[in-house]
Amino acid sequence: MNQIEDTNTFLFDKQRFSENDHWMLDHLIYECIMGSHAYGCQNEDSDTDIVGLVMDPHKNLYPQSYGFILGFDQIPKFRNKEVKGEDKRITLPNKMTCEGSWHCLTDFFHLVEAGSPNLTEVLFVKRHLVTFGSEIAWYLRDNRKTFLSMRMYHSFKGYAISQFVRIQKEAYRWKTEGTCDNKNRIPLYEKTGFDSKMSYHTLRLLDLIHQLLTEGDLDLMRNKEECKAMRSGEWGNFEKFSQIFNERMGNLEKLSCELTAVPVQSLHEKLKSMLAHCIEMRYGSESLMQKQTTEYVSVQQLWDRLDNLEKNLKIIKQNSI
Repeated sequence: MNQIEDTNTFLFDKQRFSENDHWMLDHLIYECIMGSHAYGCQNEDSDTDIVGLVMDPHKNLYPQSYGFILGFDQIPKFRNKEVKGEDKRITLPNKMTCEGSWHCLTDFFHLVEAGSPNLTEVLFVKRHLVTFGSEIAWYLRDNRKTFLSMRMYHSFKGYAISQFVRIQKEAYRWKTEGTCDNKNRIPLYEKTGFDSKMSYHTLRLLDLIHQLLTEGDLDLMRNKEECKAMRSGEWGNFEKFSQIFNERMGNLEKLSCELTAVPVQSLHEKLKSMLAHCIEMRYGSESLMQKQTTEYVSVQQLWDRLDNLEKNLKIIKQNSI
């Protein structure tokens, strides 16, 4: 059962989207709840983050069919649309606040293959958090493990390290200056000495990397109890977090050198075939569509054809006498 009803209709309200963006509703193929809800770490103050996928418009996929010349014209392209920020947040009928982002399918394939942590998770969210799913959506979810590779290990690892460095700097700044960038998190700094909300995401990433390497799968909620303890400030101080982070990262690096549960390189050709199948599910096979073809004929070929035509006419005339 969906946790939020009529989400799609509400999010595509004319006040939030221009008329030029209304096509997205007809092209919507997948939509789900992400953020803390997807990780099982939400509280009563948590916002609802919506992430959706839309099928690329036909003219973006086959611009030559609409009079555009590849390499000459500026080809139309849609990549993503966001409804985010304090002045754009949407209040749902159940009083929950919501932000959203929608991505075209071709860019989604490209970014997930490259290891984007945030978009990779979209296919692994729990089923009850899917607010809209087309036949293409279920096809993608059924084949979601195809996207996983060691490229994601490096991407997830880099993201976790960058978060840790930022947390470390902010913890030092709080300790020495008593200030931090996010004023809303001052109570957390006063309680733990560091940003325990951001730190729970780092713990979560480390657990996902371990799942990737050992199981070839991702369960976004598997580590929720530890993450909830971290988010609430009950997990421990920054010194403990720093020690655990370095220990787990070291173990993961050793594990990555062993035989892992995912391929070293992304399955590019298989993903390309999947994307082509998704496009055909929406628009049909391009080979069955009517194509306008133009034959190039040189001047010499034209003269040769005229000579042959003249010869044939003479033969016909002689035979008719």
